[in-house]
Amino acid sequence: MPAHAALSMAYSREQKQVDRLVQLKISVNEDGSKATVSLPGYSLDDIDRTGNVSVSRIQRLLSAVRIAAYHTPNLITGVSFLEYDTLTSDCLTFMASTKTEVSRDLYTLVNLPELPALQAEIQLGYVGTSSLNSIALLRNKANGHVLAQNVNQVVTVDKVKRKPTPIPDWWKTKYVPVVSGNQRLIVAPLQIPDKVYDYQIHVAWSDIDGYGHTNYVCYIRYCLDSAMDAVKKNYFSKFEDDILLYHVKDMQISYRGESAAGDVLSLKAWEDESNPYHLYFDIASKGKTIFQCGMLFHEPHAGLARATKL
Repeated sequence: MPAHAALSMAYSREQKQVDRLVQLKISVNEDGSKATVSLPGYSLDDIDRTGNVSVSRIQRLLSAVRIAAYHTPNLITGVSFLEYDTLTSDCLTFMASTKTEVSRDLYTLVNLPELPALQAEIQLGYVGTSSLNSIALLRNKANGHVLAQNVNQVVTVDKVKRKPTPIPDWWKTKYVPVVSGNQRLIVAPLQIPDKVYDYQIHVAWSDIDGYGHTNYVCYIRYCLDSAMDAVKKNYFSKFEDDILLYHVKDMQISYRGESAAGDVLSLKAWEDESNPYHLYFDIASKGKTIFQCGMLFHEPHAGLARATKL
């Protein structure tokens, strides 16, 4: 099967999964600069073993709303948000880096009598020669409070050559004027110290996406698994009991390679010298770094972490 056909089928499966999971109401403002996606509240599947909202599920949700906005045509015009489906009909987009900020308010939603409906807003954040980024805000629909903000930096890649390819001039001419901020997301490479916590994980088939590679959200889970193992070995100075009792405040991630089912990944975890609530992770496959992440946690209030455990 040709690569482009396989990729088309993979996207089709992913889109169908998103459509089945949630009934989405999508609107685009008058100048076409912002798409708003209405969402139901979190479900039990979004809650981890400690009773906290799962940060990897947050990341997955922010990807799902982008897919929905980019590939759902307007019922009147027949055009999707930013004409992203047309842009990507001649190229692929690969994730280069991502940054996610999560407020304390998001984690307290689970303490409410009823989980509120959510709303996501997507805007174009930057356009370069062969890369772009988008900004997604997740809000509590009831009061408008921002619960999370995410920036995804992607590279446009030729489908056949698998090399970066320029963004078409027609698209840049039309959509650069609606860019918000126009700042490229750059995540600097991490320098791995001598003292780290080592951990290994086997990539399972259930972690594979429609393209045959490990789903990028799974790497977040791998990082937290390695941190959990380190916590149980009393490796970190501030974390105890269960890593999921602590609330992620900020994640900065860079993607440097790929892995597949059956691969054995080597993870290294360490804490920042000046802030023990700031952890770093490096994931390597076959001796080569494929993923790096800096994960900053909200400092817990006295007794907060243990009080939220189920």
